[in-house]
Amino acid sequence: MITIKVFEIIEQHLFVRYDMKVEKQKEATAMKKTGRETILAVDDEELVLELIVEMLERIGFTVFKATKGIEAVRIYRENKDEIDLVILDMKMPDIGVGEIFDAIKAMNSNAKILLSSGYDGINCQVKALLESGCSGFIQKPYNLKDLSQKISVILNEK
Repeated sequence: MITIKVFEIIEQHLFVRYDMKVEKQKEATAMKKTGRETILAVDDEELVLELIVEMLERIGFTVFKATKGIEAVRIYRENKDEIDLVILDMKMPDIGVGEIFDAIKAMNSNAKILLSSGYDGINCQVKALLESGCSGFIQKPYNLKDLSQKISVILNEK
C-alpha cells in the first residue's frame, strides 16, 4: 500500500490535511469488479479528486469528475442514463451537498449517492441525507479495498 499525504498551505504554513491510501495494482485487481459501471466523482480538492479517479479507474470503472456542485449537477443531467453511482464530498465551495443531493434525486429518484468526508464521523447533515435516501457514507481517508467494497455493496442493492 502506498500512502500519499495531502498537504494544505495556510498562511505560509504547511499542514498535513490527511493521508490518502492507495492500494498497489496487484491488490486492486484482486477486488471483485462489479462490471463496467460509470461513477461521477465529486470533490472540490483537485488532488484528492485525481486520486479518487485513479482508484476507480484501477478497478475498471468509467469516471466522470467534478470539482464544483453546479458542475456535478450539470454532468449528472447530461449523463444520468450512464451514471450508476455518485461519490459526493460533503463540503463543496459553490452549493451545499443537500442541494446537490436534491437536484440529482429530482432527476432520478433511484440515483445512488455515496457521501464522503474527511471530517470525523457522521454528523447531523450526513444522518439527514442517509435518512432521505442517500446510499451510504465513507470516511476519508479510505483505501482502494474499502472504497471498492462500499461501491460493490451499493451497486448490488436493489
